[in-house]
Amino acid sequence: NLENYVYSGKDSDGLIDLFTELEFTSLIERMSLVKTAPSMPEAVYTRGNAGDLEGGKNVFVELREDGLYATDGEKHIILDPQDITLLKNVCAWSVKDTMHALDKLGVEFDGFTDDISLMCYTASPADSGMTVQKAATAYLGADTVSDTLTVLPMIFQKVYAVLEEQEQTALYKDTELP
Repeated sequence: NLENYVYSGKDSDGLIDLFTELEFTSLIERMSLVKTAPSMPEAVYTRGNAGDLEGGKNVFVELREDGLYATDGEKHIILDPQDITLLKNVCAWSVKDTMHALDKLGVEFDGFTDDISLMCYTASPADSGMTVQKAATAYLGADTVSDTLTVLPMIFQKVYAVLEEQEQTALYKDTELP
């Protein structure tokens, strides 16, 4: 049928999937491609303590002006920054930046298990300068992210799967991770 071959515009979702698979994620931004956005989770944070998060799961943290925001992907709490020492399996977008910010507050913590920005860099070195927003676009197809911390668990899962597929987990864990 001839109608099957009529040009009806670019297939942004298809191009994003193709470019992500080929690790051409910088082209996604350069071509201003926007995938049909899945709904990004909205989180309500409440003051809590480290025990409120489920043990054994990764805990994603982000230091903000009014405290240490933390999530295990289900619960979202605000902690005093020094309470980070009570957490296990701690992940951050940038471990280096988070450690520097904690140091300025007089909090010493070196128990981070994963640095998501380094995971993204290891998975796609050509995309240096990756931000949470860019990673959410490249790996989740999100056009906007209202709360960066809520998407970190999803980015972590997607990028870790890419690292496993590329057989790059050892490179990330042994070489890249501080």
